[in-house]
Amino acid sequence: MESVEAGLDPDEAVRQVLLERSRHLPISLLMDSSPSEHVFQFVVVNQKAVLMGPALLGTIISTSLGREELQSVRERLKGAGIRLEDSQAIAYLTRAEDSPFCGLVQTGVGGDRPDLLKWSVLQSLVTIFRKLQGGRPYHERTDYARAWRLEYFPNCGLASGDTLDEKLADWSRPDGPWREIFVRFYTHVRDYFGDMQDLDTYNAWGSTTASNLFNKISLTILACDYFDFIYTQGEALETMDEFDRTLQQWLKDGRVSRSYFARDWRLEKVKKDQVIVKKLWSQNWHEYRKVPANGLPRKFKP
Repeated sequence: MESVEAGLDPDEAVRQVLLERSRHLPISLLMDSSPSEHVFQFVVVNQKAVLMGPALLGTIISTSLGREELQSVRERLKGAGIRLEDSQAIAYLTRAEDSPFCGLVQTGVGGDRPDLLKWSVLQSLVTIFRKLQGGRPYHERTDYARAWRLEYFPNCGLASGDTLDEKLADWSRPDGPWREIFVRFYTHVRDYFGDMQDLDTYNAWGSTTASNLFNKISLTILACDYFDFIYTQGEALETMDEFDRTLQQWLKDGRVSRSYFARDWRLEKVKKDQVIVKKLWSQNWHEYRKVPANGLPRKFKP
């Protein structure tokens, strides 16, 4: 009324009052009804505005769309800083029946058991094999996965390509050769050292609660030590049969004790993630695996 009395047109007065007093709400309008567009928008909003846990994010990305639908948004997700291929690779390992981690990794969905392996732990293990980096034993400085990539991977016969970059690209695809190597390696570790029947044993495979084996530190130590072995032995892994042979030789053709992880390490008051603990576990394993005849380590606590 004050504006009208001051000479302003009534319609204009109403418009100005509405602009000044009304609440302005943001609206997202999707101009494309395809599932890939829905997933892309959902992921970007929940990753950028309200951060979503990597486990749930990866599960959604990898299980909501098929291969062709993912292809249509791959570059857009990459541009938004979303690691699509990492999520694809890890999600497969959490769901595929041939994977030793099937059903044993947290997915971020309600109902996850607290003793399951964390998504981020599996991601770090995948990085060692898929990107061939991060293979540094806790008690050393050398990244043996990287060293093997630089010196011996060019002669690896498991990856295709005319140039080193092409071979690395083929190797690191979400379903590239690294994945079968990864699955076979940890299946061998599980079958050799683990107990899949009783989750309360010290070498339980499937629960992180009390297991000396099924945890980030031990699984990382074993991966780093394997790359140390193939680097030291000059193995290029020209065929899958050669890889299987190196697995046997790595554990000294059965001379490494299957009960290594099955003993009481007296960890009740020990925090596994302490640097001194990780270094000790790593050094104990490394020295024993190289010379099993010296006997199992007697002391694990720092």
